[in-house]
Amino acid sequence: MKSKRNIKLFPTVKLNLSKSGTGMSIGPKEMNLALGSRGKYMNDNHTPFYRNYIYNIPNYQEIVIKTKNVDKITSSTFEELQAIIEECFQERISLKAEIKELQSKISSARFLNILSKIFIVGFFIKWFDRNFREKKEYLKELLEQLDNCYVNLDISATEELKEKYNQLYDSFEDVCKSHRKWSVISYYHINRVIERSSAGTHINRKYAIFSINPDLEIIRSAFNPLSIINSHVSIYLFPSFLLVKNRNDRFALIEFKDLYFHFDSDHFVEDGQVPKDAKVIDYAWLRSNKDGSPDLRFRDNYQIPICQYGRIDFQSAEGLNESFQISSYLHTKRFADCLERYMGEFV
Repeated sequence: MKSKRNIKLFPTVKLNLSKSGTGMSIGPKEMNLALGSRGKYMNDNHTPFYRNYIYNIPNYQEIVIKTKNVDKITSSTFEELQAIIEECFQERISLKAEIKELQSKISSARFLNILSKIFIVGFFIKWFDRNFREKKEYLKELLEQLDNCYVNLDISATEELKEKYNQLYDSFEDVCKSHRKWSVISYYHINRVIERSSAGTHINRKYAIFSINPDLEIIRSAFNPLSIINSHVSIYLFPSFLLVKNRNDRFALIEFKDLYFHFDSDHFVEDGQVPKDAKVIDYAWLRSNKDGSPDLRFRDNYQIPICQYGRIDFQSAEGLNESFQISSYLHTKRFADCLERYMGEFV
């Protein structure tokens, strides 16, 4: 004999009491979330063949892709240069703070000087003019110091290496023109049977910025670095090393022999807008069976495109871990080929 009791707590929220335990259902009768001793379940009454189609909501383990402890991943060859760059960067921060404070004082000195002239006293007391003039001259000195506060990298390279870097630069310029660039933040593997999905992996991503004219004031070189910026780090590819800067203004320099670079083709089930330069290689059903056919239990089922994207990964044994997805597979592959050939010169 079964004993079950439902207590209505709020509209669409019920407390379920039974011999097997206590549970709760949230949502209307047509579709609700059930929480109980058996775990989490979704009761879906919209399916055409089953009034009470129930499936478990699994807990997937998310794998985060993120560089940790930037100040600890520098290659031993560049530890001294890293210290110089960080010292120079801190000096620039101090100069900028002093300049900002001085600019405020100059505004006040200008106001006092004008006011003194209005009340005549400024024509007799020369301190107002002198105070304003001295502050302006000091600001000019600070701006010159800031302009000269940088690390000058004199990078020497053979003609053959320069040619390969120019090819790398041109290929990266094409990647910058790709319609969409993302940083892969995390991913987790999903149960295709439970989720009724054609995809085996769920990817969390955010937009990234690819640039050939980075705003990197602290370093000057005859070579423009290639820049990739996401939500937590900035990566600058110089002819002889990779520079990484995090949001806490800590730097790391990694030589190419310590860098692991990987390129792959991502077949991505795109449920958003398809980028203009992306290649659609197939279509999949939003809710599908294991063999890819549509799951007929879902009425509002439709096909979504599968796009071929390019993916590049930057990793190192010390802790560098960044992954990017680009809408143009061909541009990404050309860049990856050029970078692998270029890195081969340093092995």
